[in-house]
Amino acid sequence: VEMQAGEITVVVQSVPAGTQATLGDDYQWVTHEVTFPQGILRRQLPLNLINDEVREPDESLFLELHLHPDTVQRAQLGSRTTLHLRIRNDDLGPAPVIELPEDLLIEEDQTIGPLAVVITDQDTSASELTVEVEASNPLIPADQIRMERTGDPTLWMLSASPLKNGFGAVTLTIRVSDGLQTTVGDLHVELTPVNDAPVIITEIPEMIRVNAVPTELTFEVSDLETDYESLFPFYTASQQGEDVSHVMQLTRVGGRFRLSIGQIDGSDNVVLLRLGVIDGDGLVVERNIVILYEDGLAEERPPIAYELLRNNRLVLSWEGNFELYETSDLTQAFQRVEGAASPHIVDATGMRFYMLRRGQ
Repeated sequence: VEMQAGEITVVVQSVPAGTQATLGDDYQWVTHEVTFPQGILRRQLPLNLINDEVREPDESLFLELHLHPDTVQRAQLGSRTTLHLRIRNDDLGPAPVIELPEDLLIEEDQTIGPLAVVITDQDTSASELTVEVEASNPLIPADQIRMERTGDPTLWMLSASPLKNGFGAVTLTIRVSDGLQTTVGDLHVELTPVNDAPVIITEIPEMIRVNAVPTELTFEVSDLETDYESLFPFYTASQQGEDVSHVMQLTRVGGRFRLSIGQIDGSDNVVLLRLGVIDGDGLVVERNIVILYEDGLAEERPPIAYELLRNNRLVLSWEGNFELYETSDLTQAFQRVEGAASPHIVDATGMRFYMLRRGQ
């Protein structure tokens, strides 16, 4: 304020445009006039804020400075004549409320949920709430936790996928914030262990060809609940219904199992092998393998070429002095196809197996 002489009185008033605070509810003037005596350049104007317990948004109060009509001719206001006050709310309403389901006791490898979680807040809309979920340990990875809204703004669906074969205690913590207050809820989950069957982790072929030299098959088994020494390997072998297990031997070798396949009488015989491992609770993993005994090295026999004709007919062709044998069941012996010579036409419907033997 620039003044010429004598006392100068100024008036402070609220500006309706932009003001959200209400006189009498949010603030009260002690006086809205202040007088500057001659030589005084700074004065204070008290403004009382009304402290109630009503929770409401922050509000703006714009004040504007005017000269009193009696002093308009003797004074001039400076360039800054307005002031913006921000009245911040410090009243806390009810915090968010979380309604959780009962604690869970489930077996390992089971999915948690979806579980209904009800979240309410008296003063904050559902869209303005912040909802977060985290697990207390890596049994439930963060990327496997889902908290999804439903058509009901107060209803959420919680689901989670624990680690495969993981067991133990884990807590899912739900945090809900309305911007001022945070509510925390804990859902305790106990994952009980379940004995899993052993797993053969070595790739085992469906068919093994055996020539003059005995063949060995080494394979490895994994079991999370049973140690290697407590696993029991077994096998059965049959040839056309007859047990031929005596020509094989199953042993332990350095944490693995080795099956030695010996020779049987005759040639071009097919043996059906059932190979498995059982743990202490009787859970089994097994494989079925066809063992084909050949009377000579496989590379000494030419391949059988084939060409598919119309009407489900197949042309088989081969080179050299070899005779054609067939079977529809690999557990049975191959039978000679009478009069078959290359090229030979066969019916392509059904399941048939063919092989060559050197001709007489």
